[in-house]
Formats: sequence, C-alpha cells, structure tokens
Amino acid sequence: MRGAREYLERQGKAAMKLADAALVAAVVVAGLGGCSGESEQVRRLKDSPAPLERFQAARWLARHGSDDALSHLIDSLMDEDGAVCWAAFQGLRERTGKTFDYRPGDLEADRLKAAERWRDWWDEAHGGGAAEALQSNETGSGGESETSRGAGDEGLTR
Repeated sequence: MRGAREYLERQGKAAMKLADAALVAAVVVAGLGGCSGESEQVRRLKDSPAPLERFQAARWLARHGSDDALSHLIDSLMDEDGAVCWAAFQGLRERTGKTFDYRPGDLEADRLKAAERWRDWWDEAHGGGAAEALQSNETGSGGESETSRGAGDEGLTR
C-alpha cells in the first residue's frame, strides 16, 4: 500500500506542475475575456469528461475559490481519477488544515469513509457557519482532534 501511495504522490506532483502551468494560462485567458470564474470551474470539476480539466478546476478552486467551493472539492474526493482526488484533497487540506484520515491512494472503501467524514464536517460547519469554522482554523483555535488528522501525512505536503 505504501508503494502505491508514494507512486500516486509522485504522479500527482508531476501532474500538478503541468496543470499549474496550464492553470496560469487559463487565468491569463480569463483575464482577457475568457470565462474561468468560480462557477465555470465548478462546472468543469463536476461535468468535464477530461481528468486534466477536472484536476485543473480542483486546483483553481482550492487556490481561488470561495469557502463554498470547498463543498465541491469534497465531492471530488471520490472522483474516478486519482489525480483529481489528490488535487481535491490537497486543496482541502491546505485550506482547512484537516485530513479526516483521507488518503488518495487508499482503497475505495476507506476513501469513501473518510470522504463521508469530510462531508459530515462540512454539513455541520455549514449549518453552523462554515466561515466561522474556517476562521477558527486560520487563527489556530480550531485544532484537529485525533479523528480528524490521520497518521502518515508527512509525505503529502508540497
């Protein structure tokens, strides 16, 4: 299992470098009259048949999307493409500081359980004010419990 996770991390990092270059180009085009706003990126993440487009949309939403965009990243944790799952997870982890024991290289059943924990957290935070939950994380007062942070995360940061 560890070898698969390391392979996915290497593949994800290489794909991220390529996608980041394409993302910069997309942002430039958007500034020149294209339509790469948040709603367009959400549409691409949900509807595009091309994994690279979904990957790029996940990266864009993680970096530039509103807090509401996190819900769409949570939905993408179970994407059929591993790189999209990885990009969604990285974005969520960077924005929230949480993992909920999600690991993109794990078996589907384990990823599903972790994705459900993400969804439960979002639903609870959104009902009580997702912005407040995110702000408490940014100020350091919203530390993770043992159940929200998984062991073995050391190799997942950039």
